[in-house]
Amino acid sequence: MTDPNSTVHAVKCMTDLDLESLKVIDLSHSNKLVQMPEFSSMPNLEELILKGCVSLIDIHPSVGVLKKFTTLNLTSCVKLKGLPSSISNLEALECLYLTRCSSFDKFSEIQGNMKSLKFLYLRKTAIRELPSSIDLESVEILDLSDCSKFEKFPENGANMKSLYDLSLENTVIKELPTGIANWESLQTLDLSSCLKFEKFPEKGGNMKSLKKLCFNGTAIKDLPDSIGDLESLKILDLSYCSKFEKFPEKGGNMKSLWKLNLKNTAIKDLPDSIGDLESLVSLDLSKCSKFEKFPEKGGNMKSLKRLYLNNTAIKDLPDSIGDLESLEILDLSKCSKFEKFPKKGGNMKSLKRLYVKNTAIKDLPDSIGDLESLKILDLSYCSKFEKFPEKGGNMKSLKQLYLINTAIKDLPDSIGDLEANIYIIICAGVEKLETQCLYSRK
Repeated sequence: MTDPNSTVHAVKCMTDLDLESLKVIDLSHSNKLVQMPEFSSMPNLEELILKGCVSLIDIHPSVGVLKKFTTLNLTSCVKLKGLPSSISNLEALECLYLTRCSSFDKFSEIQGNMKSLKFLYLRKTAIRELPSSIDLESVEILDLSDCSKFEKFPENGANMKSLYDLSLENTVIKELPTGIANWESLQTLDLSSCLKFEKFPEKGGNMKSLKKLCFNGTAIKDLPDSIGDLESLKILDLSYCSKFEKFPEKGGNMKSLWKLNLKNTAIKDLPDSIGDLESLVSLDLSKCSKFEKFPEKGGNMKSLKRLYLNNTAIKDLPDSIGDLESLEILDLSKCSKFEKFPKKGGNMKSLKRLYVKNTAIKDLPDSIGDLESLKILDLSYCSKFEKFPEKGGNMKSLKQLYLINTAIKDLPDSIGDLEANIYIIICAGVEKLETQCLYSRK
């Protein structure tokens, strides 16, 4: 039943219906709806949808008598402060939506057992904690994101055997329960922007099903060695963890990891074991202002396609960088101390984009011409760069060459060997440019 006019009168008219057969009531966006009537005359009711009922202040306690009730959707009921304790009697309840109920600040102590509850959405509520009596064993998705007052996860939360998605983003939680090891089904754990969260528990490594772990924007300083036991983990995000200084040696054991984001952390180096991340596709170290040296064994990451080192303190790259046979993007932009590109860098046959913008580089090795897949080469604002390599003309796939504000005065004749559709953006003052390429811009 839907009430487009948002009137209380519509609820009164429900008395004219065959309430005993009623299965679904939808009164979404009924702006004047303050209360629901008594539910005992609706024994077969399965779903109650009251989204956006901005005047609703409570749910009648008789809701607890509904034995077939599976779904209660109270999304954006901004005046609703709580639920009746009788809700614990809803043995068939599977879905409870309280998202954006901004006044909702407390669950009643739940004495019964909501054994069927699978989806519990509490995003953007005023809740501070979950009652210790709540049974979460059957819950599969628990969303507490943007609950800015939520401080503590219940210790009995360790019993969440079925949980596979837990979002605690932007809460004030400081720690996770010690029983985290029992979250054997958990696949996604999001703690991003939890400014007070400092330490991941040692037993966290027991979550064998975990695929996505987000710590970005937290106060975390390090990770336990047990992190390496997360054999299913695919995404690890530590970006903007300004206190994070050291990646664990055993982190290299995460054989399924394909995305590691360490952007804007305080990390200075990586352990050699990083080379053991055989599935890693993306590694982001951009804006790590203290990061100085890429590990020699980093070249063992045969699956790596994207490597972001821009805005770091890195000075050079090991020759093993040439062993990154799958690498497509290498970004060294604004590495003000970077002076020399390795000779074996030309071995990166899959490289498509090379950004060396605003570095201290003076030249490129002839092996650069071996980059047969390279499409974009950016040397803009390399004020010390004076000479383009003779064999640079061998880069047959090159489409864009940026030489803005470099010290280069001329291009080698070999530049004419590049395909006619190359687009060169170059600084003024280069001699013979018009005879050397078909398209250019000064």
